[in-house]
Amino acid sequence: FSDPDLKGGEEEKSMAKMEKHYLSAVTRSLSKIVKDPSLFQYHQTASNLAIRAFRMVGIAAHSQIPEFMKSLLFLLNQPDSSNNVRDTLLDHIISLIQIMGRYMKRFRVELLQTLNTFTSQHTSLCMEMFEAISVVFSIPDFQALLQGFIPTLQRIISEECAALVAEATSEDGADQDANASYLKPPAAAALTTKGPSQGTQPTVVNKPGSGPSSVKTIKIFQVLVTIGDSLGEFRKDVLAMILDVLDNSSLPQDVRKSALCAIVNLSKEPDLREFSGKLVHCLLRFIPVAEGTVLCTIFTTLSILVCR
Repeated sequence: FSDPDLKGGEEEKSMAKMEKHYLSAVTRSLSKIVKDPSLFQYHQTASNLAIRAFRMVGIAAHSQIPEFMKSLLFLLNQPDSSNNVRDTLLDHIISLIQIMGRYMKRFRVELLQTLNTFTSQHTSLCMEMFEAISVVFSIPDFQALLQGFIPTLQRIISEECAALVAEATSEDGADQDANASYLKPPAAAALTTKGPSQGTQPTVVNKPGSGPSSVKTIKIFQVLVTIGDSLGEFRKDVLAMILDVLDNSSLPQDVRKSALCAIVNLSKEPDLREFSGKLVHCLLRFIPVAEGTVLCTIFTTLSILVCR
């Protein structure tokens, strides 16, 4: 007599082998499509189908990941890939990290290279990828990746802050020119100003905050706060980087407020003892120009420093 339990177990194993075989065949075919330049119109559809297959099978499909990852990275690094295509590919990589978990650590070098290459132009998605990596990697593996990623974050923040300062400087210059024109005698102003009949457009002075967006810096700070417990020995480097932003009086107040909130949320007792002197002096310089909720945040931070 046959054992029904044994028969059921054999059937499950057989089904599992069939699923693995078909998944392997499907992902191989889809990977070939993604890597074939002549089939570019099918790249996005093929990659979407592959991600759906991986979601259905789950972590059991980890052996099929290397071939598909190579295809995604190949397409991602093509010079003629559009930003929309790269957004989709980065989103697929995030999905793979979430689905496969620790099995993605074999791609640590490739993931770091992807972050260093594309974070400047695709900040939001790359920071989401960075956050997903912090969840599934072990602490040592994540910190090894973090060590290679911090210089890129510093460069992106520095470039965006420089753009914001340059915009603020140009706005100040425009305001001074407008004031100078206003203070001229009517006759002199008439000689230097063209009327509407000459087809000129009035000068538009940018309002505060209308310059380059600070979304990259703020997004980076938000993710660093979220993964704060995984920063380890790099916490001090991150805090020093954020403190430099807070102490830059030429930056918009929303950026400096975001930096202040990040410092408060990231700091622990030893960090506060080390950075408290510079932080207090920075806040005291910030108070005379702070407005509204920013001022409330400064006073709250000073209260926290006293209590700690």
